[in-house]
Amino acid sequence: MITIGAFQELKNKFGQRFKDSPADKLTFSKDKWLKLKFIEKREKPFSHLADGVVEPAGTDEIQWLVQWAVKNNVPLIPRGGGSGVCGAAVPVNGGIVIDMSSLNRIWGINYADEYIWVESGIMGNQIEKALQVITPENFYLNYQYTCGHSPASLSISTPGGWIATRSAGQFSSIYGTIEDLVLAIEAVNEKGERELIKGDDLKRFFRMEGSSGIITKVKMRIFPVSPFRQFLAFRFDDSKWAMGIVKAVSLLMERHENTDPHCVVRLYDSLDAAVNGPRIRDRRTKKANLAERFLLKYPTFLNKIAAKLEKKGKIQPLLVVMIQPPLDFYRCTNEQLSNLMAEKAFQFKDIISSFGGTFVGSDLAEAWYNNRFKLTYENVERRFEKGIFVETFDTTVPLDCVLEVYTAVKNAVSGCAVVLAHLSHIINETCCIYFTFAGKGRNLQETELLYDKVCDKSARAAIDAGAFITHHHGIGLKNIGYARYAYGSEWFMETREFQSDIFNPKKL
Repeated sequence: MITIGAFQELKNKFGQRFKDSPADKLTFSKDKWLKLKFIEKREKPFSHLADGVVEPAGTDEIQWLVQWAVKNNVPLIPRGGGSGVCGAAVPVNGGIVIDMSSLNRIWGINYADEYIWVESGIMGNQIEKALQVITPENFYLNYQYTCGHSPASLSISTPGGWIATRSAGQFSSIYGTIEDLVLAIEAVNEKGERELIKGDDLKRFFRMEGSSGIITKVKMRIFPVSPFRQFLAFRFDDSKWAMGIVKAVSLLMERHENTDPHCVVRLYDSLDAAVNGPRIRDRRTKKANLAERFLLKYPTFLNKIAAKLEKKGKIQPLLVVMIQPPLDFYRCTNEQLSNLMAEKAFQFKDIISSFGGTFVGSDLAEAWYNNRFKLTYENVERRFEKGIFVETFDTTVPLDCVLEVYTAVKNAVSGCAVVLAHLSHIINETCCIYFTFAGKGRNLQETELLYDKVCDKSARAAIDAGAFITHHHGIGLKNIGYARYAYGSEWFMETREFQSDIFNPKKL
């Protein structure tokens, strides 16, 4: 309980940048985790409510805020873009939410040494926008740059959030995960001291969900962007068969020489390809419209329809491939780059066709690339208001057990919900299988019970089949029980030494 005197201190310090209206507290007490919508519907008032929201202007004010919180024993919950889907930024025991999006400046770009310093609350698309401007510093190079991290939520997520959840962008097979991209962090510890963290000490912050300190600035690598890319798309007859050849796909992606091109792949099962997969000229197909109607009326029946349509060849799994030159492409001539990429494209066509894949041109792969930042949160909310839940579940899966995990989760859930899946992030002998579930009960209470059942059955089936929880969306309230089940108590003991009771408590 925050005393009246402590509240007054906050108001005096931050003025209008301290918010405690019911609307502000509700907005900043939630992220995109669907379970919170159920809680909000059945609980009035919302049970996990912050006591207030602060917009700091810089690191100095965060230092003051931490010292105030320690003195008054008040939890602090750092919040970036609020795009998380696991409830990691929910104030379980009240406290003050720090709206980190107010720390949104770029402190410097060094093209010679290839790094950028940014405040932790800047949105990812603003970083990319700054790096794509040709300036006097990079004019002589005549190409744009990227920070290499490109989650679908780029426009509503922040470097602080990426680090807190151990995020992986869509191009992780080229640039690596956020752990590979961060060079240094400025943070405020539980004593209110400013720290500069580098090297091995950075592990204190990755996937710690804000519990080890308040990240204020981030130093990230940047990379020149090649204007050359090549796109390929392949269809298969059977989803399980397609999932079973992922190991062969990973071998095609291997780089044996520095001049070898990089590859990004995404593999959709037949239903995901029909409902959520890339479309040429952004048109909804008849199959997608039909699936939408079935989803709204008979969610579980859609699984049976999809299986029959796949057998008849009406819907098919889809593999999209993007081939990109090596990161030091500027050392090669355009002709050399063209030859390297053509050779890699030939290898894909040759090997994938030998496994039963049919090359269907480049349009679908280009459509994925051009629309890769389109989010579906509005569709999720629209369907929720119609009584249907749509939830996602991402897992880290060793390449040797992709088919086992895919099959286990499908078998565990398909009797009570629609199951779609796609595979991506092939890196270090693992990948991510990203499942989407949809279901509907007769009323809100039944729908919530079904939602809980689907989340539980899918997580346990994935772990039992060899997967890890989670891949790139963090742990949060949603996955904490399954993380213990998957990783054991030792992992939590290791993380405990980095945690503070003041920062985002009751998560890890």
